[in-house]
Amino acid sequence: MKKSFSRYFLPFTFLLLPFLLTGCFEDEITFKGKVMQAHWEYWYGDGTELPEATGKYIIDGPLPGAIVRCVGYPETATTNNSGLFELTIGVTRVIGFKAKADSYILQAFSQRDITGTYDPGYDEPITLYVDARPGDTIPVRDFVLLYHTFENKSGQ
Repeated sequence: MKKSFSRYFLPFTFLLLPFLLTGCFEDEITFKGKVMQAHWEYWYGDGTELPEATGKYIIDGPLPGAIVRCVGYPETATTNNSGLFELTIGVTRVIGFKAKADSYILQAFSQRDITGTYDPGYDEPITLYVDARPGDTIPVRDFVLLYHTFENKSGQ
């Protein structure tokens, strides 16, 4: 009995060991966050300053229907009516070693403003950089997409 155990166990172990140590197993990282819409409110002052040089950002609220993606991965997430998203990506896990944190690039964009109006020029992505390990659930800071309300087309 002892002879047959070592006869089959050791070769079987050596066959599985490379799979366990080289990361042939998939794991996930989940990013959770919110996408907001804002606009720039111009302050004209006494008329001596350019209107686009002064003003402040006004947060309009959550942006439903925005798309969030992780660069280099096919998965995407769409925000709900509260602007919340949960993006889960599949990554490779190395078993037997403590996984180090890798950097990931998240991007959010939308082709609709907060009222739901379609604007094909509104899909400029906003980028966040996040460090995460396989198996992590990471809360990310809010994306704020700026709605462009004024654009000087004359070049001045």
